[in-house]
Amino acid sequence: MACHVSCQRGDFTLSARLTLGPDIDWLGVVGASGAGKTSLLRCLAGLESAAQVEGFASWAHPAGDNIVLVSAQTPLFPALSVEENLQVVARYNGVTDESFKSVVDDCECRHLLAKAVTALSAGETQRVALARGLLANPSILLMDESTSAMDTKLRTRVLHKLKRRTQGVCKVVWVSHDWQDIARYSDEVAVLRQGKVTIQDMPANALSQAEASEPVSALQGCLLQGPIVEHEDEFTVFAVGENKVVTRAVEQGEKNASLLVDARQVLVSRTPLAPAQIGYVNRLPVKVKSLDTDSETGVQRLTLNCGNQTLFALLEAPAARHLAIQSGEAVYAYFGAGSLPEPARA
Repeated sequence: MACHVSCQRGDFTLSARLTLGPDIDWLGVVGASGAGKTSLLRCLAGLESAAQVEGFASWAHPAGDNIVLVSAQTPLFPALSVEENLQVVARYNGVTDESFKSVVDDCECRHLLAKAVTALSAGETQRVALARGLLANPSILLMDESTSAMDTKLRTRVLHKLKRRTQGVCKVVWVSHDWQDIARYSDEVAVLRQGKVTIQDMPANALSQAEASEPVSALQGCLLQGPIVEHEDEFTVFAVGENKVVTRAVEQGEKNASLLVDARQVLVSRTPLAPAQIGYVNRLPVKVKSLDTDSETGVQRLTLNCGNQTLFALLEAPAARHLAIQSGEAVYAYFGAGSLPEPARA
C-alpha cells in the first residue's frame, strides 16, 4: 500500500512516498534536522491545511481516521491535575475504568495522577501526553520525539509496553533521535532527506544503506542485530552468527536485541586482544569487504563483513598508513556496548 504526502511551506517542499504494508505495525522515521520529519507527522495528522495525503488512513486495522499525534507541543490543561487531564479524554472516548488504569500503568503515570501538570518534569510530561494519546483510542498513533526526555531504562520499559499494547490495535509512525530504539521497535525505517523518503527498509538494512551512501567523513555507524542468548545484570547478550555481542539491557520477553556501533569507536587489529587491554567488551572476527579513503582528510572507511551483517570502521590517516589493511583480509573488530549519542540522521 502506497502513501503519498505532499506539502509546500515557504521554500520547503515535502513530497514523501511511504510503503505501508499490512505487516508493518511500527514505522520509524529518521532524518537530519530540517529534513521534514515533524512536517510529515503534522501532515499525516491533518494539521497542515495545505497538505495532500493519499492512502494513509486505510493503513489502520480496522481502517479508521482516528489519527492521534503526540509530540513535545502536545498541550495539557494547566489548570487540571494529571488525572483530570487524562479523565477528560477517557470519558469523551468511553474508556472503561479498567482500560484507564491499564494505560496509566503502561505509561508509568500512576504516581503522577494527583500532580499539577505545571509541576511535571519533561519526562513526566511526555508520559502523561502518551497516556492521553492512548486514551483517545487511536487507529494510528503518531509520535514525534515522544520519549526523548526519559532516561534509558524508563524509555525502554515504556516503549516495550507501548509496543505490546498497540499490537493488532493501532499502527504507529514515530520519530526518534535514538537509532537504537528505532531499530529495536520498528518493523521498517524510512530515511527522510530534504522532504523525500530516500530509503525505506528493515532497520539494519536502512542504516547500512544510509551510511554507505554518505561521504567517508560523514559516516557515523551501523546496526548489529540478533537473537538474545542471555541477560547479564545491566546488559543483554545476543548472537551475531556464531559470536556474541553485549548491548544495553532490553526488557524480559524480548526475543531480539540490537546494538548501534559508532564507526569512530571501532578498533581494528590483526591479532586478538584481551578486553582489559582496550576497554571494549565486544570482539568480532570480521573480513574486510572494501576500503574507501577521503581524498581531503585521508580518513579511511573499512566495510567489514561479520556473517551476513555489516560493520563499519573509520581509521584516521596515520592509523590507516600504519596498518595498511587490505581488502579481503581477516581482522578483529573491537567496540563497546553503548550506542551513538546523537546519530547524524535522527
